[in-house]
Amino acid sequence: MSGMSKALNKHRKKFTLRKWGLAIVVAGLVLISLALSVMIWLSVGKNTGARNTAGVKQDKQLVSAKAIENLYDFSQVVMQDDDHARAIRDYRGLSNRLIKRVTHWRVRTASVKEVSANAYVKALEKPGNVVLIYPDHVAGEIVQKRLNQVMGLPSAAKIDRIQLPLKGRGQLRLFDDVNRKIYQSEVIKGQALASLMSDKEATTPVHYQWFAKSKRVQTVYENPLKMHKKNYLINTLSMDTVLASAFPGRDISPTIRENDDQTIYTGQNARQLIVDKKTDAIQYINFDHDIKQKRLDFQQNKAYETLDTLQQMNENLYYFDEADRGQQLGYRLYVNGLPVFNQAGSIGALSQVKSTGHRQVVTYARRSVTVPLPDAREGVVTLPDSNKAYQVLTKAGYQKDAIQNMTPGYVWVDSNDGQYASLQPTWFIKYQDQWATLADLKKQGHHKEDAK
Repeated sequence: MSGMSKALNKHRKKFTLRKWGLAIVVAGLVLISLALSVMIWLSVGKNTGARNTAGVKQDKQLVSAKAIENLYDFSQVVMQDDDHARAIRDYRGLSNRLIKRVTHWRVRTASVKEVSANAYVKALEKPGNVVLIYPDHVAGEIVQKRLNQVMGLPSAAKIDRIQLPLKGRGQLRLFDDVNRKIYQSEVIKGQALASLMSDKEATTPVHYQWFAKSKRVQTVYENPLKMHKKNYLINTLSMDTVLASAFPGRDISPTIRENDDQTIYTGQNARQLIVDKKTDAIQYINFDHDIKQKRLDFQQNKAYETLDTLQQMNENLYYFDEADRGQQLGYRLYVNGLPVFNQAGSIGALSQVKSTGHRQVVTYARRSVTVPLPDAREGVVTLPDSNKAYQVLTKAGYQKDAIQNMTPGYVWVDSNDGQYASLQPTWFIKYQDQWATLADLKKQGHHKEDAK
C-alpha cells in the first residue's frame, strides 16, 4: 500500500505541475495577445475625438518628447570633396552620428570675421569638410547645445550652417548668411569623422550659390532628383487633448461660442482657441505672452515651450523658417528628410508661431501624418535640377535674383475618404515671402511680377 500511495502522490504532483504549467502558459499567451492588441490600437487606431481617457492616451503615444536642439535640426548634409560637393540623401542618421562624435572634441573659443560674398562661398567650398545645413537661422545658444560645446558663440547669433573638418583637426566654422559672418573655432583634439562617411551613401552633386536679394547661400542641385510618391496614415488629435493642453489646470472648462465657420473657446487664463469647422485648423492665442527682448534666441525658446505645451512636438515635426528676428517661426512635418507642404485650402503640414507685443498666435492642425503605407503603385517622380527649375521661372517672367529660396519637398493631398495623405514630390519656391510649387508659379507667370 505504501508503494501504491507513493505512486499516486507522484502522479498527483505531475498532474498538478502540468496543470499549473498549462495555466501559466495560457496566461502568458493572453498577456502577449493583449499587449499586441494595445500596441496595434495605439499605432493605427483612428482617434474619433470622443471625450474619453483612452483617446488622450493615444495622442500622448503619438507625440514624442523632443529636446529643443532636435526640433531646430539640420535639413541637409553636404560632403565637400577635393573637386566637388555631394548632398547626402539620407542625412538625418548621419548628422546624428557626426554630432555624437563632435560633442567629445576639444575646441577653442571662436573668433569671428565678416567677409565678402565671394569669400563666404569659397570658405564653404573648402575640401576635406562636411557641412551641416539648417533650413533657416538658428540661435547660437541652440547651436551650442546641439554641439554640446561652449565656444563663446553669442546666444542670439544667426547660424545657418556648420562646417566640420573630417580629420578631427583644423577649423570648425559656423556661418551666418545674412551678415556674412564666419565664426571660427580651432579643434585642439578630436576624433576623425571620415570613418562615419560611407561610399554607399546615396548622394547628389551640388554646389553653392550666393543670392544677394535674400542674403543667403542656396544649395544648387546639379542633377535631376528621383523621388517616390508616398502614402501616410493620418492621425487626428482628439479635442480632449487639444483643450486640455490649451487650458490646463483650473481653466479646463472654457466658455464656448459657436458661429457659422468657427468654434471659439475662451479661458480665464488669457488664452483663446479658435477651431475652423471646415478645415480643423486651430488658432491658439495667448494674450499674456511675455517676451523680454525681440531676439532670435528668446523667440525660438518661447516657441519651443508653446509647441511642447500644445502637444505639437511630433517626432517628424522640425523647424523650417523664420522672419522678423524670430517673431514669425514656421515648423513643418518632414518625410524622408524633406518638408511637407499643404495642398491649397487645407492645413496639416505646417505649424506657425507669431509673436507681436504681448500676444502670441500659434496656428496648427489636429491632423498629422504618422505611419507610412506600403503601396505597390507608388510611382517615381523625376524633378528637374535646380538650374532647369530656374529656367522655367525666368521663362515665365520671374527674375532669378528675386527667388528667395527653393527646396524639393512633398505636397500633401488628401485621399477621397480622408483616411490617408498622398505625398506628391515637387519643387517649392519662396517668392515674395510666400511658398508655392514650381507648377503654380509657372501657371501664374509674370502677373505676380506686375503686382509688386
